[in-house]
Amino acid sequence: VIFVALAILLNIMIFLDKGLYTVMIIIPTIIFIVGISDVVHMIDCYKHYLAKGFKKLMALKFTFNDIGKAMFLTSLTSSIGFISLITNSIRPINDFGIYAAIGVVLTFIVAMIFFSACLYVLPKNKVQKKGLHINSKKLTAVFDFIYSNPARLIVSSIILLIVLSLGCLKLETNNYFTEEFDKDDPHFKDFMYFEEQYGGVRPFQMIVTAKSENASVLDLDIMKEVDKLETYLKQDYGLSTVMSPASLIKSIHQSRNGGKTDEFKLSGDIKEYKKDIKILNKMKKRKAFLTFLSKDGKRLRISGKMKDVGAIEAGKRNEALNAFYNKNINSDLIEYRLTGISEIIDSNNKSLVSNLALGLAISLLSISIIMGFVFRSFKMVLITLLVNIAPLMMIAGLIGWFDYHLTVSTSIIFTIAFGIAVDDSIHILSRYKIYQSYSKDRYIALRDSFLQSGKAILITTFIISAGFMALMFSDFKSIAQTGLFVSLCLLFALILDLLLLPAILIKVFRIKRSNP
Repeated sequence: VIFVALAILLNIMIFLDKGLYTVMIIIPTIIFIVGISDVVHMIDCYKHYLAKGFKKLMALKFTFNDIGKAMFLTSLTSSIGFISLITNSIRPINDFGIYAAIGVVLTFIVAMIFFSACLYVLPKNKVQKKGLHINSKKLTAVFDFIYSNPARLIVSSIILLIVLSLGCLKLETNNYFTEEFDKDDPHFKDFMYFEEQYGGVRPFQMIVTAKSENASVLDLDIMKEVDKLETYLKQDYGLSTVMSPASLIKSIHQSRNGGKTDEFKLSGDIKEYKKDIKILNKMKKRKAFLTFLSKDGKRLRISGKMKDVGAIEAGKRNEALNAFYNKNINSDLIEYRLTGISEIIDSNNKSLVSNLALGLAISLLSISIIMGFVFRSFKMVLITLLVNIAPLMMIAGLIGWFDYHLTVSTSIIFTIAFGIAVDDSIHILSRYKIYQSYSKDRYIALRDSFLQSGKAILITTFIISAGFMALMFSDFKSIAQTGLFVSLCLLFALILDLLLLPAILIKVFRIKRSNP
């Protein structure tokens, strides 16, 4: 199932000429996870009906009826979770969301058609062989504990949620150019060599524009303002190297005056300045010169390098730069804006939280509508959302407590985790609804759905967590962190689905044992 779904997805990507970005590395793991989950739930349900004495065809029909709807809902909710990533402003994240959603749907279709056919072809004795076995007596004991202590479990869960969620207050969006590599990685050592020996690896770019239509940025009065900016950038902002037309003009003036150190300056004499500009104009024919000065002479670029201080520190320095501009620069002559790769990455990080919140809001709204349509109960929708938002809050808190920061790559943790974690709740609640239609006794319906779904959920969660934990061995830190935190989130979701969800159902719907 996994191989066929992945092969189809990769061929679709090849046909559409889509490459594998760093974040796309996770897609095969997601296909593996969804495929394993679907297969385990199907085979568990199929074996359940075979054990009751049904023939293969009837067992498959009952399996389709019991688990098919739940699988469709889990695939739909997971796809919605991934599709919500299109709200992100970064193209690779958009593509990841789209193709992950397609992969989830393909896996569902392949599992329902291909794996069902395989189950029908396989002899009964092959299917009924004992594999990983979850003791029903132990699960029954767990359910009896939940039934006896629903209030304690709810209160304990709330306390744990509050303690972990306090870490959210420490969450920050930040990024470093070197953060993707381990300190022992050769790439990190290469970066650090340039960081230490060449003044830093973080690029700086600024565009300065002459405000008057009749003015040129090479006019002496404007160039003096540019020189002030350049001096501030080097002495106070933290640039180790600065290149701009002002630097070139000062170098020309210095060379015309015997190379004296104190002559590296803009000439105050307009005649001398015009001589410097005349030499500068001869350089305009070179293509490289256009990177510093526009053809119409209205804009110039100041570029440089600085230490990899991170987006938060860079933001503080940009605020100080703006304050210096407002206080010391003649704003009637020039205006500036920051540009370049550093500014683009930092801007994306600033919009990270809003994009993440919007994506999760879309997921929550869509899943609420689906759950409301399926269960026709507002209480059930609220319970489902509560149980599945809680693991996200816990993981966000852990990220804050351990002083990790949100980046473009790690921001997808929440979407992935929510899309997969909600599947367990859907399986339990779908079984509960089906069993309730068989028996009007809500206690028996909840107990049977817990025992039947609990086995498959335990197996799939451990397999899925193991799959994501494999990402922890990635050379890219963001991928390794994604593997770690998604695994933890799924384990939190498992505990809450098996302990908190039944406890809330027992309390809210006042489920009582008919024959104590």
